[in-house]
Amino acid sequence: MKILICNVGSTSLKYKLFDMDANGGNTFPAAEKVLATGKAERVGTEKSVFQHNGGELTQEHFPTHREAIMKMMENLLADTITSMDEIACVGFKVVHAKGVTGVQYLTEDVLSAMADFNSVAPAHNPPYIAAIRQFRELMPKTPLIGSFETGFHATMPPEAYLYSIPVELSKKYALRRYGFHGASHEYVTGFVSADMKNENIRLVSCHLGGSGSLAAVKNGKCMDTTLGLSLQCGVMHNNRIGDIDPYVLVYMMRDLGMDLDEVCKTLEKKSGFLGMSGVSGDLRDVELAAEEGNEDAKNAIASYATA
Repeated sequence: MKILICNVGSTSLKYKLFDMDANGGNTFPAAEKVLATGKAERVGTEKSVFQHNGGELTQEHFPTHREAIMKMMENLLADTITSMDEIACVGFKVVHAKGVTGVQYLTEDVLSAMADFNSVAPAHNPPYIAAIRQFRELMPKTPLIGSFETGFHATMPPEAYLYSIPVELSKKYALRRYGFHGASHEYVTGFVSADMKNENIRLVSCHLGGSGSLAAVKNGKCMDTTLGLSLQCGVMHNNRIGDIDPYVLVYMMRDLGMDLDEVCKTLEKKSGFLGMSGVSGDLRDVELAAEEGNEDAKNAIASYATA
């Protein structure tokens, strides 16, 4: 049985095709055979790149994730499979949905629940929903399954997930800390526990990339995490805000005359490494600028390192 696993990041697409019948077993890490692997990076920019099976990193034009998905399919059909029908199911590391978490079949109802939280996860849910529907068009008979990033954090105690806002708001509207990057934190927890032969380990898991978060884990369960209702908090991200005094936003609207859409665009697309450095949302570019003496780039890196 072949399973295709896809990770659609805010600016990336990573994939692996597994043969689940290759050697089986219940070891950790998994003993299944990887048939193909690849990635598209810097999706949505003029510097998109693509790599398949460790080959040459090629310059591409991926305005959206759709073009990256089509490139992936093209390469899989060229050297790994003869038909998409060989793939038993496609698995996704999905982000957020209203009233939905854990592992789910990605039905239209689940996609609608994801769309209900587009305003909470604007950089992730729309491309994921689009990608999932693209897969559905290409593979209409193949089950599409999602593992929501919030699932791993469902074990947090109330003192970790509750906000200090009026309790009636928390209860009525489910305004709370949910946490994200659950698949990454769960993998790190499982790997370290297996490596140290200790299921009751305490650790801090760090997921650092275009977006980032930390999770405090005790006895294999998440006890706290740096992300909350949305991914617009915690450590700074590529072009998204990290933690900030909420009244900075109030000041921007009341005193600077910025409207809600302008503030949201600033938080979602113009902040983080891009905002602080004035150079780029990609840490590699920021590091180059810092090496060339750019003080704003140096400050962005220092702020990230000490967050």
